[in-house]
Amino acid sequence: MEGNQAEDIVEVLPGGDRYAAPATRSEKYRIILERIFDHLAFRVAIIILILIDFIVIIIDLTKNSLHLHPADIISMVISSIFVIELILRIYIKSILVVSYTNVVSYFRIVMILRVVRGLRILSIIRFYIEKRETVNSARLAVSQNKRRFVEDERLIAMSFPSTGVTALYRNDIEDVSKFFKQKHDGHFKIYNLCSEKGYDESKFDNRVERIFIDDHNVPKLAEAVKFVKDVDDWMKADEENVLAVHCRGGKGRTGTMVCIWLIASGEYDDAEEALNWFGERRTDRTVGSKFQGVETPSQSRYVGYYATMKKLFNSQLPNHKQLILDKIIIKNIYTFGQMDGTDLSGKIYTNNYIFEFNPSVESNCKSRLSEDRKDYCIEIGEDCPILEDDVKFMFFSSSEKVPKGYDDCAFYFWLNTSFVDETSVTTLNKDVLDNPHKDIKHKVFGSDFAVQICFKRRPKTEQSFIHSANKEPTAEDHIQITQEI
Repeated sequence: MEGNQAEDIVEVLPGGDRYAAPATRSEKYRIILERIFDHLAFRVAIIILILIDFIVIIIDLTKNSLHLHPADIISMVISSIFVIELILRIYIKSILVVSYTNVVSYFRIVMILRVVRGLRILSIIRFYIEKRETVNSARLAVSQNKRRFVEDERLIAMSFPSTGVTALYRNDIEDVSKFFKQKHDGHFKIYNLCSEKGYDESKFDNRVERIFIDDHNVPKLAEAVKFVKDVDDWMKADEENVLAVHCRGGKGRTGTMVCIWLIASGEYDDAEEALNWFGERRTDRTVGSKFQGVETPSQSRYVGYYATMKKLFNSQLPNHKQLILDKIIIKNIYTFGQMDGTDLSGKIYTNNYIFEFNPSVESNCKSRLSEDRKDYCIEIGEDCPILEDDVKFMFFSSSEKVPKGYDDCAFYFWLNTSFVDETSVTTLNKDVLDNPHKDIKHKVFGSDFAVQICFKRRPKTEQSFIHSANKEPTAEDHIQITQEI
């Protein structure tokens, strides 16, 4: 009788849960563990771990790497916690005490776990498939009809080898590394033209060269000449050697340098032919008709500069020419911004020096509007430095009517002073100005919008005409050089 009463004794735990009184030490431990596992805080912690595990799975699927990452360690820790929890729960349910009821309960738990595991595997497979399709959709949305990777015999143009989220819509660095090591192991050299970012070059056996060019801008001509010399040495060293060039999207900066190499190697003599070849190779006509060539007029202009250098100066730099800027005239400004120039300001980059001017407050300049209010003349102050070699002109507008385009400005352009005739006015129409060239419907810039650059004459003792050590330019050469702008 007393034994039956003892079996009926129960222990009342906090929260009103009732557990049989422990008969043995093992039973006592079982009850303690059950209290812990049934506690709200523990259950919330398990839910959080499940969510973290799911996030880790997503991260793991996006990186596609064979190396051990922090995400892998987190996933292993969480998995270990789940395994330990399962073992302890089996212990709590007294599975170790063999009975018909316990055996049936055990198999029920096993079946449930198998179903849950199967559902988890299916969800991972489903997520991976969706992830792959999402990546393809993202890449198509970013690239549009631009081929992401172009290989032509020994020349490769591509976009930036990316990691993390960026790899969802650009070339994954692991895939790019695998490609080069499988197809061109020991025989590839990569040129990264991005000034804004780099990557782990060890993934490419440190066969990466850097040329720092800002997005939507041009290489300095001296950099282009060095690039050609280095690539020529590399390509001649072994017939199996290949050249790979990329920027961020593999279009503007990449196209500029690829076209320069095509001209230097003798594949093309004419800049326009090289530019058209690159654009056609980069454009996927099966996806769209948009021409995916070099992006800005300045980039095309610099390809033209190099074509002239090869023809007249044996691919060498012309002598330096120094110019004194006199004034800048914005032609037909009545179609732009506030229509009177009061919203304009500018910067000039030359020899690592930045010269700023603001006509509205007469900072480093003076300005006037023509009587017919069509042209806006900005007379540059004497503090402007002498312009030499590669020069960048940038113009900004405070008007809400003018959107910011490339380089976060209204419009800009690059010139090299060696190709400028200081004795005449340099005129750049809308279609050869960076940013206005995209305004096909003339919503911001009128069809007759243009910029004129005027220079002051320098004494002959201070300024000589450009020439080459290999060939003296003729009068016809003089005309051709000035037409390149």
